[in-house]
Amino acid sequence: MKISLRAKPFLDALSPSIDVATKDFDRDWIDAEKLTIESTTKFLRVFAHGGRSSIISILSNDTISELEYECEEEGKFTVNANDLFQSLSSFPKSEKISLTIGEGEVEISYVSDVDKEVQPVVLESEEVIAPTIAKEFTKKIHINREILKNGLDKVAFAAGFAETRPRYISEVVEAEDDRIRFISGTGARFAIYDVKGKGITNTNTKEQFILPKQNIKHIITVLKNATDENVELAEAEANIDNDSPAQILLKAGHMALIMVGINTELDYPDVDKVLSNDYDNEVETDLDNWQYAIQGIKATNSPQVDEENDVHNTDITLDKNKQALYMETRSRARAKRYIKYNDVAKSKGEKPSFRCNSAYLIEVALRGGQKGEMTLFFNNRPEDSSQSTLPVIARYGQKTNEAQGTTEDFMIFFATSK
Repeated sequence: MKISLRAKPFLDALSPSIDVATKDFDRDWIDAEKLTIESTTKFLRVFAHGGRSSIISILSNDTISELEYECEEEGKFTVNANDLFQSLSSFPKSEKISLTIGEGEVEISYVSDVDKEVQPVVLESEEVIAPTIAKEFTKKIHINREILKNGLDKVAFAAGFAETRPRYISEVVEAEDDRIRFISGTGARFAIYDVKGKGITNTNTKEQFILPKQNIKHIITVLKNATDENVELAEAEANIDNDSPAQILLKAGHMALIMVGINTELDYPDVDKVLSNDYDNEVETDLDNWQYAIQGIKATNSPQVDEENDVHNTDITLDKNKQALYMETRSRARAKRYIKYNDVAKSKGEKPSFRCNSAYLIEVALRGGQKGEMTLFFNNRPEDSSQSTLPVIARYGQKTNEAQGTTEDFMIFFATSK
């Protein structure tokens, strides 16, 4: 095999494949940390498989700008992904390089080098085998690439981590009637990001995809490196006849990311059951006013609290006399801070209040952009500590994206403490 191409676009185009092979991979997977590259006269085909996801990329002069790919002799080779990355990085990005299969190695050199500098990469004995892509899918949508990338990134912080609650170790994409919703949560705290706009998805029926948390970085890398306006997201159950595993498929231009090891039987709670509730209290605030009070709350969360595995709670009380939310931490160090509010649309009782994990308040203050309006919806803390109450909702001011012709709504809701 002998090919030539320009170093920078080749290395950039390999980025998603290298990520799949070397990041968030299954360390027991035989194909992990490797790339198989097949050259033909028209294009390169690149395979990577990290055990949890696999990617197939088609690199050609039509799909990769300024690649300047030429194939003198067809062939196929497999190498360690990190070794290839380091070796390609040792050449100036503006240079055109050649790759040739030698004795037990791939030789990388300058095309125009008369002195023949050579950077070798040792060949692997076993090639990467990608999973079979399903022929039939139970659900399939086309979705705006930028919106999918930004939405997954927006709610990534809230994804669960407890192995005993697998449905929360994920991010959810729901699409229906020119609306896309992104959700992630732990079961006690959720983040929801709604995007509405004409033509941002092609489905008229509600479709839901539960994307494993371990694949999210791979998805975002693929979306960043694609150029198409829309991408395809599809899900299929295992098919013995086709030898295809249960999978979620993301097709983005010249790349196909196949997520495997998924459980198609997982379900996810309906967050509208919380968001549609009527609350006793509705208080509008400005995020600018939260900055110093939240820093004070953070300062009382001592290492001793973490060591004792004790939840750091804060009491929040609506003080109409001071036109502020009064916050007091329930820890050894008692912070007492006020946050001025803009308006009280609704309240019940003389001093409505709730108690919650301080970490949730910190997220509420920081994850909404730290500027603009944020409205808290909450019910009063019950006098009987054995009684439960609805989660608190933080709803941020709606934003308009004129370039995409969309409106965006972001919300966080979280459980109260007793």
